[in-house]
Amino acid sequence: MASELNMYQAQVNEYKYEIERLVRELNEMKRKYFEGKRREQMERERSLKPPAPSPPNPNQPRFTGGGFSLSQ
Repeated sequence: MASELNMYQAQVNEYKYEIERLVRELNEMKRKYFEGKRREQMERERSLKPPAPSPPNPNQPRFTGGGFSLSQ
């Protein structure tokens, strides 16, 4: 009876160790997955960002909404 108890305790310890290993592995996979998703999202946001407008050229005439010149 005592030997069976020892055997089952050893088995329980093995299962606990296996569970801990699997939890660590799962957490590592989650970390890698979310890092990849974050990187993809940053790249997507960067590609959707409109280009910065160029500064106005002082040699060209300026116009407002109706197309009327502001220079005189």
